[in-house]
Amino acid sequence: SSEGAEILSGLVREIEHKSRASIAYDTAIDCSASWGLGYMRLVPVIVNEEQNRQELRIVRCPDYNTVYTDPYWREPDGQDMSYAVVVTRMPRKKAEKKYPGLSVYSWASEYPLWIADDEVAIMEFLYLCDEEYEVEVEDEYPEQGGDDAAALTLTTQKRTRKIVKWLTVTATDIISETEFPSKFVPVIPVIGTE
Repeated sequence: SSEGAEILSGLVREIEHKSRASIAYDTAIDCSASWGLGYMRLVPVIVNEEQNRQELRIVRCPDYNTVYTDPYWREPDGQDMSYAVVVTRMPRKKAEKKYPGLSVYSWASEYPLWIADDEVAIMEFLYLCDEEYEVEVEDEYPEQGGDDAAALTLTTQKRTRKIVKWLTVTATDIISETEFPSKFVPVIPVIGTE
């Protein structure tokens, strides 16, 4: 309905405003014009820690070389993408503060690509998978011994749906594992020259 479309449009405008989305749009367009491909992301942000209330934000990917995607997606908006990896490099001290318990000292010899000078690499791995869930369905059957009245019973059926798993990893550990409530990987390509 037009009323529902208006509500959704208002929600999108609010997300864009709070995200300062024009920065993400401009960065993705600039990357796509310069290198043929740019990206932006949808990321949940906690706005009320006590209630675990989250809101979506549109964020920029300033360097398209830090995003690795499923090589087989074909849709221009990436809706058929099955995974994406986003690499963030940050100062070692900042990483240790953001992720308590993180130990990067052994990485230099064993995992040289994950640490350079005083920077470490943190990867976010977002991938689609199937989740099985149960749903109760009403079955109708005629009652035994009398009139044609039907009785309803509930049966449980298993179904599957697509969900996005979101892992934040280092060279040696999984820092966090969560789900992104979507059936699409929340990394949006902006195509320039193909």
